[in-house]
Amino acid sequence: MIELMNAHHARPRGVKARSSVLAVLALISVAFLAVRAGQPSRMPPTVAEYQAARAALGQMRVIEVGEYLETSLDSPASWILGPGFLHPEEDGVWMAQLEASVRFSAPEGITPVSLELVFEPLVAASSRTRRVTVESSIDRVDARLTGGKASLLVALDGESSQEVRISCDAVDSPIGLQLGPDRRAFCAKVFGVRVRGDGP
Repeated sequence: MIELMNAHHARPRGVKARSSVLAVLALISVAFLAVRAGQPSRMPPTVAEYQAARAALGQMRVIEVGEYLETSLDSPASWILGPGFLHPEEDGVWMAQLEASVRFSAPEGITPVSLELVFEPLVAASSRTRRVTVESSIDRVDARLTGGKASLLVALDGESSQEVRISCDAVDSPIGLQLGPDRRAFCAKVFGVRVRGDGP
């Protein structure tokens, strides 16, 4: 009789415990759904949206010919920097990979004939050499940069759309070269570009 009474009294406590667990799970589910509903859609862009974005980027990559354009933050030249570059800073942009590219288009009616790039290599006092190659479809320039700003000029094939590839023999971090606390690896900083061309 005593055992039956204990079992009888234990049942409501078990039901109450299960009810509490179910209530907590329900609250978690509601919170999860609310957070998920507040997030932006994860749907991939449509073909039309992708094409519109490419067209807009293409317009941003049309640069002035004959003018020196800084690659600093918010400069129009920042749009021509392809993979291999970091986000532009106030005075220029770091090349942070062994390879990088510059992609641009000339205005209609202009034939681009050369591209000038202004570099400053990241070098240490003990080893002041950085090998950099700039290459277009018709020209290749190999340079040994030894510190300070240097200008490299590469010929272009005259096509409206251009891609110039830059390669570096190595990347190093300022902290590794005992130049500063930055642990990111760099080859050189690009300060500006100038496209020369023929046409009106």
